[in-house]
Amino acid sequence: MLWRLRKYIRKNYKAIPPHQAMLFKKRLATCYAFTTWNLFVYLVYSLSKEYFPKYNNAAEYAKLLGVTNASVLRLDGFEKSDEYEIQIELDDEQKHKNIFTEIYD
Repeated sequence: MLWRLRKYIRKNYKAIPPHQAMLFKKRLATCYAFTTWNLFVYLVYSLSKEYFPKYNNAAEYAKLLGVTNASVLRLDGFEKSDEYEIQIELDDEQKHKNIFTEIYD
């Protein structure tokens, strides 16, 4: 079946010059690499999205890291503007969701 298609194309269409074929091959390879990279980054982002906190504050990141007692420093430029302590009680679900559990256990 495919040999008939190949024979038909070779008979009815003129050949593409080799330098032009290489040019299109390079362009397609670049396009494929760019698309593949974007799909890979999207996959990593979507899989890791569940681990990152919804709100961007110190308490959420302390829960993410599994820290129960934390000292938080807030900086504005190079000056310390605020300092406070956070004490968090982790339930069992949060202890198992800790991203560093596999590394240190």
